[in-house]
Amino acid sequence: MHILILILALLIDLILGEPHRLIHPVVWMGKVIEIFECFRQREKRILELIWGMVTVVIVVFLFSVPLYYILARLAGFNTILYVLVSAWLLKTTFSIRELKRSAKEVEQALINNKIDLAKLKLKNLVSRPTNLSEIGIISATVESIAENITDSIIAPLFYFMLFGLPGAFAYRAVNTMDAMIGYRGKYEFFGKAAARLDDILNFIPARIAGVFIVITAFSVGEDYKNSFRIMRRDRGLTQSPNAGWTIGAMAGALGVLLEKPGCYKLGEAREALTPHTIRRALKIIC
Repeated sequence: MHILILILALLIDLILGEPHRLIHPVVWMGKVIEIFECFRQREKRILELIWGMVTVVIVVFLFSVPLYYILARLAGFNTILYVLVSAWLLKTTFSIRELKRSAKEVEQALINNKIDLAKLKLKNLVSRPTNLSEIGIISATVESIAENITDSIIAPLFYFMLFGLPGAFAYRAVNTMDAMIGYRGKYEFFGKAAARLDDILNFIPARIAGVFIVITAFSVGEDYKNSFRIMRRDRGLTQSPNAGWTIGAMAGALGVLLEKPGCYKLGEAREALTPHTIRRALKIIC
């Protein structure tokens, strides 16, 4: 049953793409997180940290536990309906088509020498400032593709196979919180629990995703041996305990240097970064 639901979910993603924002569960997660953010205790760090923990527990509960009981009832009512609804819901936890579309928009803008448009489109892929050079834009896009193999593909499907849809939704809730509040600065303490839990949940999927890149690099004619070598060598160079696995594997497969200024450099500049590099990275996804 899990395999059938997974296959249908993949078909829905590749054929139909993302549902409208009004009916997208991840958008609802974002709205709920924003509500909790309004009540965070900015004056005292310890209270903000505790409120962040409370937010994680409640948001994960809201989007996983009720779903478990709803699906159990639906399975007892009608198996076909259960499979179709489950496939659609699973699709909302991952995104292949949308990732490829967003990356291709950046690539096309660069090909047309529309740097400002490329910076604008890059905002759909990264949370970092996008006031970058052309090389910086290409690197950030390829890095995002690599990281999203974990966040947007492997991890939600991994937790679906282990714990069913509630597991996939619990992961997506944590990952959404990490994307919204799990960084230093404004949300240093409020988002700490979400960031740490996201690191834990991505520990195994990130390593699976790194190996996935090596294997798919072989299948599409990229340098899989160098992919494995760079992944092993550079996997610990990122601040995140997980990002280096996929970014390193991607950098090695493409023979390029991927850099986030002031944070890390992964890979080797055997080849120049060009808009075509983005297309090569997308081929490794599927």
